[in-house]
Amino acid sequence: MRCLEKQATNRYSNWTELIRALDKLQGRKCRDPRPTEFDFDEAARIRNKIFDNLEKTSPDGTWFRRERFTAAELEVNARFSEAMSLINLGKYDLALEKWDRILTIDPEYAEAWVNKGATLSNFFDRHEDALVCFEKALSIKNDLANAWHCKGVVLRKLGNHEEAEACFERARILGM
Repeated sequence: MRCLEKQATNRYSNWTELIRALDKLQGRKCRDPRPTEFDFDEAARIRNKIFDNLEKTSPDGTWFRRERFTAAELEVNARFSEAMSLINLGKYDLALEKWDRILTIDPEYAEAWVNKGATLSNFFDRHEDALVCFEKALSIKNDLANAWHCKGVVLRKLGNHEEAEACFERARILGM
């Protein structure tokens, strides 16, 4: 099969090409490989049911023990991964939309505030807005070394070197 080829030039070049080849192989009409809107409620129900069954079959009842996920938690995790992927692809405006969506669902998600701030500062030069995001993150979770570091970087860009150094020192103390 082409996806197992040793030479990359002989492999499928994208997901769409692979899906169409599989459909053709199975004699089906080619489908649209783009995902449809995802049902996070259904995903949470299925995931929780699977883990409930695993808990019942685990020997000591602890190995597979995990809190149940809500649909909102699953969506936040999915959107977080999407936002990080979009940043890696250079699609910063779309990543910013994902951060906003995450923070609409869970406004107390400190790490999302940090990443939104970093996106605003690094790719849009919106340092004041980024500073607000870092301060919001630190108001939620004061021991986030990354938030202190990012706040220091933005303060330095804004010319506030003394406060920036204090932030860097706090990040260092917290292990960064």
